[in-house]
Amino acid sequence: MSTNRRDFLKHAAWGLIGAAWIAQTSWVTKAFAAAFRTPAPADVAEPGKAGPALLQKYAHFASEFTGKRKPNFPANANCKNCSLFRTDKAGDAWGRCAMIGNKRVYEEGLCQAWLKKAGA
Repeated sequence: MSTNRRDFLKHAAWGLIGAAWIAQTSWVTKAFAAAFRTPAPADVAEPGKAGPALLQKYAHFASEFTGKRKPNFPANANCKNCSLFRTDKAGDAWGRCAMIGNKRVYEEGLCQAWLKKAGA
């Protein structure tokens, strides 16, 4: 099989484009992972998937929450200052929520079941 110069340059260009695409997607993945203070645990609630997280319109970040009750929430409402949010140990960024099927939710998340924590 013989390759001429034109074919070689086309294949090299596609190779560079592919390498750039791989580098770009890995950067995006790292940036998304860095958005959370700690890595997500295995039993995390997934927004938009069928189940309690979808019914409660759970979002990992309060700024992404689009539920009907949002206008009634204070500006600083998130899972961390919700009475239903329970962490295994102090300082954890991920905690369990009874309204989301005891799945783990992120402390900066929000859902329709938000209730102000006493003293918060």
